Amino acid sequence: MLTGLFFFLSVALISPASANRALPVRSFMSLAWLLSGAVCILWHRSAYTVETFFPASPFPFHPDAMAFWDCATLGVLALGLLVAASEREVLGSRVTLQIPRKAWLRWAVFPFFSGAANGLLWSLLMIALTLAVSSLPVGPGGSRERISSADIGVMGAFVLYILAYVMTALFVRRQFLASKVTVSLTWVVALLLLAVGSAMPLSIRYTFIADAWNPSHDLWFLGNPFRVRSDVNLIYHITFAAIWAAVASILNGPWFIRQCKAFRPNPSPPGIQSGG
Repeated sequence: MLTGLFFFLSVALISPASANRALPVRSFMSLAWLLSGAVCILWHRSAYTVETFFPASPFPFHPDAMAFWDCATLGVLALGLLVAASEREVLGSRVTLQIPRKAWLRWAVFPFFSGAANGLLWSLLMIALTLAVSSLPVGPGGSRERISSADIGVMGAFVLYILAYVMTALFVRRQFLASKVTVSLTWVVALLLLAVGSAMPLSIRYTFIADAWNPSHDLWFLGNPFRVRSDVNLIYHITFAAIWAAVASILNGPWFIRQCKAFRPNPSPPGIQSGG
């Protein structure tokens, strides 16, 4: 599957910028998600775990197939959010020529096409499906003995933080940096915000708080997706990240709606092919 992913990514990289480069990549990743998830569920229901083959497993959660699949999938989809935010906001004629004219089919393929809003929606749908599968009783005998609610909460908080940073970067770039930073560099803005949001509270904590190592000060890590743990502070991380992501998404609502409305087939008559 990795070979297939690298193949489609390579094809996308050498394709013209005006082409619908995301369609084959997202189609393949959706199929790979389905097949790999099915394999991991079957493995999860068996007696084998990752520990069977890797006794010194470095994974942060319970070292079984489903936990590995969850972490790996969410990590890739989090990167997908960064990539999607950096995609073009105006589709060329080569892409619009491929948009179906039937409304129901048009909206069915919308998440798979190139475009910032398209990519964000595809990533969010795949993240939601991944977390939904994680919560299913897929253990031996229908149990949930491997993936706990706390583990799912940690993964959920992580992706909410990434979504919050990405949506904030979209808004900041569009409102304040549009003349200086191109759309393709939105991911850079998101990573800078992530670095500031993760490091600044920590710096303040260790600079101005005498007993900085006291666990009671762990709320200073709010905003840092890499410090989310399944402890008493988890609910604060989930709440903070969810509110932030919701507010940032609302601020980007008009931008998202404009792109949805612009997702229409090329008005050129059939048989007339125009360049991108």
